[in-house]
Amino acid sequence: MERSIFRKNWKESGSDGMLSQRKQNRWGYLFIAPAIIGLVCFSLGPMLFSLGISFFQWDIITPPVFAGLENYREVFSDPLVQKSLSVTLIYTLITVPLITAVPLLEALLLNVKVRGIAVFRTCFYIPSIVPMAANSAIWMYLYNPMFGPLNQILKTLNLPQGKFLYSMDSVLPCLAVMAVWFSGNTMIIYLARLKELPGEIYEAAALDGAGSWTKFRNLTVPLMTPVIFYNLVMAVIGTMQTFTQVYTVKESRGQPINGAL
Repeated sequence: MERSIFRKNWKESGSDGMLSQRKQNRWGYLFIAPAIIGLVCFSLGPMLFSLGISFFQWDIITPPVFAGLENYREVFSDPLVQKSLSVTLIYTLITVPLITAVPLLEALLLNVKVRGIAVFRTCFYIPSIVPMAANSAIWMYLYNPMFGPLNQILKTLNLPQGKFLYSMDSVLPCLAVMAVWFSGNTMIIYLARLKELPGEIYEAAALDGAGSWTKFRNLTVPLMTPVIFYNLVMAVIGTMQTFTQVYTVKESRGQPINGAL
């Protein structure tokens, strides 16, 4: 008798749990529906449409004419496009290691418990929320070879002065430094992960005589690997899409030699 009552109650509770889970799933789908609809309508849909019309000759007014791969052949045979792709690749190879490693070091510094640490975190993060054009204007002033502060400092130290953005040899490294200045979001992601790391393992490592470098190499980096990989992927995507700061620099210095930026 007791067993039958127990089985009945277990089945009823199990069915109630399944209904509750289904109800939660329905509410979950309802809450994420706006994001999914927005993704399909404003991102995935336009991407597929752009891919489709890339195989046609179409001026919007007249009916589209199928062109196959002719558009792609024309684009990739253009010397300026080839130069642009090579410059973008070089810029990516220079910038990605910097905006992956430097924010990690910043996060390690900002993870220290000292008085006023919130102020320092704010100062490091503010550049990433300032409009890109405004940030670019600030750096163009710093890089100005005539009256920029950087050359004034080099002159005071009796060091060779640079042309920075006005030289084809130094323009890409200068833009890479600007990208590090904009990487506050990456630093915040690293800092959030550092806050989640268990302190017990660091205490155990310290008891075993591990120093700061040993703990960073053998504990922090392995535990941060998923976040480092995520930021690495986002850095590659971001650098391949770089436009605003380069366009601002080009407009400020006049029409540059093709391929300089």
